[in-house]
Amino acid sequence: MLLLGACLLQHLYTYGQTPAASKSITGAITVAMLSAAWMYIRSGKIIHHLLTFTGMVNLIWPRTVYLVLCVGREEGEWRELMGRFWKAVGLLTVGFLVWNLDLEMCAELRAVRERMGLPWAWGLELHGWW
Repeated sequence: MLLLGACLLQHLYTYGQTPAASKSITGAITVAMLSAAWMYIRSGKIIHHLLTFTGMVNLIWPRTVYLVLCVGREEGEWRELMGRFWKAVGLLTVGFLVWNLDLEMCAELRAVRERMGLPWAWGLELHGWW
């Protein structure tokens, strides 16, 4: 999740920048994401991962809206892009809820998966859906 989010951040924030600015932005994002991942792995506390991901989402959505609405697009094009944006927001919300459900009910879901057996058990691998 953090790697994909970092890739999205890098593309969004380097769009339209000079090569020097793009390198600086890419470096800052790389250092921030590696630091956040290291801290999460070292601590094992999900709150570090959750806060990092939430921060990334809160950097991604305003830049996306800015690039859609303020970069000289025609009304029909930005309406379509904003429709895609809201669809993505909905999918992100559903995915995040499924991920949290799996996180909170891991032991119960594992027991049900063992009783179901393969291939049906894969339907309850909710973290994999995310």
